[in-house]
Amino acid sequence: MSLNNGVIPSSLNMKKTIKHHLLTTSLISILSTMPSTSFSDENRHKTSEIEGMIQHYAIEANGIENKISRITDTSNHHYLVIFTVEYSCENKNMDTLSCSNAYSQHLTGFIQNYKIEPITIGGKWLFEAINISFDNGRVQIDGFKYRENDPACCPSIPYTIDGYVTGEKLSLSEMP
Repeated sequence: MSLNNGVIPSSLNMKKTIKHHLLTTSLISILSTMPSTSFSDENRHKTSEIEGMIQHYAIEANGIENKISRITDTSNHHYLVIFTVEYSCENKNMDTLSCSNAYSQHLTGFIQNYKIEPITIGGKWLFEAINISFDNGRVQIDGFKYRENDPACCPSIPYTIDGYVTGEKLSLSEMP
């Protein structure tokens, strides 16, 4: 590729910009999953217990957690995590010996001192969570579900799963 008077062609600039954006987004995602240094000892214990629950769940499901896609909300005396477990060879075609991948998303964490065991909230061809929030006993999980012709990567219908905490019970609205 030759430079024209020292100017980089626009397609190369675009590729560099996209690559920089992807690297920055990935770094922000990784940093957002790390516990804050201002966490109390109680929160450090909860973080450790959540890590253990997620690892145990992924192993039991014969999968592995995709930590880059982890979503957390740690305000108001709670610690909620949506985590993604990826699997391989979901549907094995015996004629071609080919496989397809799959993933599922789960909610776990603590509300006050109430521990939430992992709950499946979505996954490939179901629902893809992009945000979680908790306020006054209400859990809100925002994301997208699939249209009939959406590709596996890109669900396009905005959808919200609502949940409510009463006592020591979390109830979620109907899943997609």
